[in-house]
Amino acid sequence: MIRLLIVDDERLEREGVKYLLSQEKKEWRIYEAANGKDALQILREEKIDLLLTDIKMPHMDGLELTSKAKELYPELPVVIFSGYSDFAFAQEAMRYGVTEYVLKPVDPEEFHKIIQKTESMISDRKEKQKQEQQEQDFLQQYFLENYLYSGNKDILEKAGNMIDITHWEEWRCAIMIEADVSFFDRVENDFQELLQKEVRRAFYYSNLNSRQSILFFKDIYCDYQLVANH
Repeated sequence: MIRLLIVDDERLEREGVKYLLSQEKKEWRIYEAANGKDALQILREEKIDLLLTDIKMPHMDGLELTSKAKELYPELPVVIFSGYSDFAFAQEAMRYGVTEYVLKPVDPEEFHKIIQKTESMISDRKEKQKQEQQEQDFLQQYFLENYLYSGNKDILEKAGNMIDITHWEEWRCAIMIEADVSFFDRVENDFQELLQKEVRRAFYYSNLNSRQSILFFKDIYCDYQLVANH
């Protein structure tokens, strides 16, 4: 699902963009704003994948919104709509970090091509981020297990050179879950999520082997004996 924000002070214009998006037969989560200020608030509260904005709006125009949005999310794709056909103006828009520039009235075929192109960019970026996160998760598990088994502090130095381990210092308690038989190599992929719902507390989960897993907690004011029993 792509989380998309449409910004235009004219409701009819927003409805027109939503109609064009409905023709794409993709799964969208659509947010709307009537001006740049409201849009910026949404951007601060929600993780938006794509920004579609008009150029002329009260309070904050599309270029200023683009500039501020890029400060929050440098890789955020921005498609800007404008009635200006001046090439110099288009260049100015690109300088602000606009990904695509669309002239009004919007041509449906051109809109389709731009959305397809932008969607491909978003998918590629998400896949790259997913791979990078998987690499980070693997390295964190590797170094953490080595440190837990050996107690060698040199491992912490090596880990710190490759990944961010500053949050390790925030862990206040560790609870180990141990099984008499092979168990953790047979659990479903959503096991950690289900465990999170049951424990009702945030934790970092590490599967040590088929019979042992460990949970790390940050809470300062907590009866961990009760958590462990639960």
